[in-house]
Amino acid sequence: MIAYRQNYAALAYVPAPRRRKPILSLRFTPARPQNRLAMPTGGSAPATDLLPRIGRAIDAHGLTETRFGREAASDPNLIFQLRAGRRIRQGTRDRIVCLLDQLDGGRTNG
Repeated sequence: MIAYRQNYAALAYVPAPRRRKPILSLRFTPARPQNRLAMPTGGSAPATDLLPRIGRAIDAHGLTETRFGREAASDPNLIFQLRAGRRIRQGTRDRIVCLLDQLDGGRTNG
């Protein structure tokens, strides 16, 4: 038979309640807008105007959408996300247009 000892000193110990830290300042946080379109965009915009041109370039040069995304922005999911409504910054838009211009031989397809 195993005999267990009881630590009566530990049972009698009751820790003092913790003191809460005082709130030093109350910062005002404005309510977030419920409509996503009302939120600030941060300089990004949808690239729906580039999708037809990207599609023509992919078809004309036999590229895959993944390969085009990697070449343009180092993002293999770029085209899929653009179709889903991803917003891109101006720098990314410039890199895509630059790649499209290179593929078209310097022409712009408006």
